Amino acid sequence: MSNTEKFLYPDQTLFYSIEKAIKLYRRYAQARLKQMYPGLTIDQLLILSKMEQNEDISHIEMSQLIFKDIASISRILSSLEEKKLLKRKLNPANKRRFLTRITPKGREVLQNLAPFVSQNRSGALMGIHEEEVAVCKDILEKVSTNITALQAKLSDEAIHTL
Repeated sequence: MSNTEKFLYPDQTLFYSIEKAIKLYRRYAQARLKQMYPGLTIDQLLILSKMEQNEDISHIEMSQLIFKDIASISRILSSLEEKKLLKRKLNPANKRRFLTRITPKGREVLQNLAPFVSQNRSGALMGIHEEEVAVCKDILEKVSTNITALQAKLSDEAIHTL
C-alpha cells in the first residue's frame, strides 16, 4: 500500500491500531472500575497510583507521566480531594505549591484495585507471549524516540525562522 493510500485509509496504519487498542482498553477498564468504584475514573486511578510511588511529584511531572495538561491534573486532584482519597495543603516553604498526600482511604482503594488492574492487563494481553509484548514495547519506544527527535527538529526550525 502506498503512502497516499495509507493517508486515505488511516485504519490501515500502525497508529490507528494503537489508538484503537488504547481506546478499547480504557473503555473496558473504565466500565469495570465503575462497577467497583462508581465515580472514580481511570485518570484518577492513574494519578493516585503515581502519587503512591512519589507523593512529592509536581503537577508538571505528573502531567508528563500521564499525558494530561496541567489544568486537567489540577481538576483531577481536586476531584480526588473531594472523594477524600488525597489531601492537599499549601506548602509552607512555597505558597504557590501544594503538598499532596494520599489518605488512608486512597491507599485502601489502591490496594483493593490492584487485582482489578492485574486482571484487566492480563485479559487484554491474553494469548500474547511475553516476548511479543517486549518486541511491541521496543517498537513503540523507537516510535517515541523518533517523534521526540522530530519535535526537537521542528522546534529548532521554528527558532531559526524567527
